[in-house]
Amino acid sequence: MKSRKDYKKVSIGSSDIASLTCRSGMEAYVLHFGIDADYEAYIVDDECEIPDFYEKEFECSYWLKIYDDYGLTFSIDGKKIIVYRAKDCGCIIQVIN
Repeated sequence: MKSRKDYKKVSIGSSDIASLTCRSGMEAYVLHFGIDADYEAYIVDDECEIPDFYEKEFECSYWLKIYDDYGLTFSIDGKKIIVYRAKDCGCIIQVIN
């Protein structure tokens, strides 16, 4: 299995209220962080081992859009997409095709 650190990290937005909004289809989810900041996520596939200290926050199919305080900041497509969070700013987005 690969580590999350073997994958690319990308910007997913910033917030002055320590949260981003995830959208997929008719579902919306508020992704809470521990501090106000600029956030990044590792974009991984199904070969990545997700550490135990990350918790699954949101799961969707086909597409995911993330919005910060100002608008759309990130978009990705995949058969199955899972968003994991850890500590103040840790984030992993797993895309399974």
